[in-house]
Amino acid sequence: MPVDYLIIGSPLLGSGERGLLFTLLLGWLLDLLLGDPARLPHPVVGFGKAIAFCEHRLNRGSHRKVKGAFVAIGLIAVTYIATCFLCYVLNYIGRTFFTLHSSLASSKP
Repeated sequence: MPVDYLIIGSPLLGSGERGLLFTLLLGWLLDLLLGDPARLPHPVVGFGKAIAFCEHRLNRGSHRKVKGAFVAIGLIAVTYIATCFLCYVLNYIGRTFFTLHSSLASSKP
């Protein structure tokens, strides 16, 4: 599946600019209606806490810009690696479920 297909839209929501606009509007409405679950930590909150922790520890003394650059690159790298890992796990779960479902569906008389 090409990457630009995922960015532009989906078969359920439409394609092109209309699909993208509808997707964004639907996401905004769902966020407005459901909000963030109180029991689950939001990734943005965790990212903000990591930034605050690093700022408190490293934003003093000499070489502040260099330390800030390393923190920025490090946090972006950690986010990228965590996202890749999550995609890998979800892909594995999806393939396993699909294989199991296909096996059960084909074994029915």
